[in-house]
Amino acid sequence: MSRPVIAASLAPLLALVPALAPARAADDCGDCGARGPCRPHAEADEAAIERLRPELEAPEVERRLDALAEVAALTGEHANAPGEAVAEALAAALEDDALRVREEAVRLLVDGQHPERTVRALVDVMKDFQRNMWTLVAWLTGPDGERGTIAEAMDYLETVGDVAGGVRDDRVAKELADLLLAYPEEMRGQPVAMAATGSLLRLGTRDAVRAVIRQLRPWSDDGRSLAIHEALEEFAEDRELPAAPEAGPDAAKAWDAWLKKNARALPSKLGKWAGSSAEDG
Repeated sequence: MSRPVIAASLAPLLALVPALAPARAADDCGDCGARGPCRPHAEADEAAIERLRPELEAPEVERRLDALAEVAALTGEHANAPGEAVAEALAAALEDDALRVREEAVRLLVDGQHPERTVRALVDVMKDFQRNMWTLVAWLTGPDGERGTIAEAMDYLETVGDVAGGVRDDRVAKELADLLLAYPEEMRGQPVAMAATGSLLRLGTRDAVRAVIRQLRPWSDDGRSLAIHEALEEFAEDRELPAAPEAGPDAAKAWDAWLKKNARALPSKLGKWAGSSAEDG
């Protein structure tokens, strides 16, 4: 077969190349946008994730962590159009055999990834915490601590509570409030519960603040209730709201009255999260 004939026969295939391989970044692509990347860019993400699959499933934790970072970085190439495939791969790591990987996955997930998939994943994680509350640490660490140490379990719980404050969605706010109030009373004022407390105050809805106030019943004289009270004081000051009540045994009742008086200054709803970077939270 002559070269001209070969070239003519390949012409229809060559014409497909631009459609199969994105010629420009998604940030500059008119077909990519708030709903996600266009099909060629989405397929490029999916292909990259598949190439990383052996690393995502590697036996070594460090290799899995490195692979997760590479997956998350795919969105950096089209931050205007975060893809669901990337968020799905990160969400899958929330069931990893190592708590260190789960913790990093949740950090990466809330940092500019697909909003709806992020919200669903975060809500699912918090629901799982509540379902396993009475054996939570043992459930997280696994038999004989195979998934991690108690300290790593506490770090993971604290991280989830902390990053939730950057996801301004009513579903997250509700689940975080339910989680905070499901924690045993002895955890109130401790780092894990305070991470959730701080996030609820960042979200700042009436119900979120109400959940924080409920922790003040009963008042504890060991400093734990005072930590919650001071967080509420800081919230009131930051929002330029009237002076906060005094600390003490009647603080919960006083804060309830304060909230009722200032309810109109606080949002009742957040709506759906449109997505943002972790720093924007």
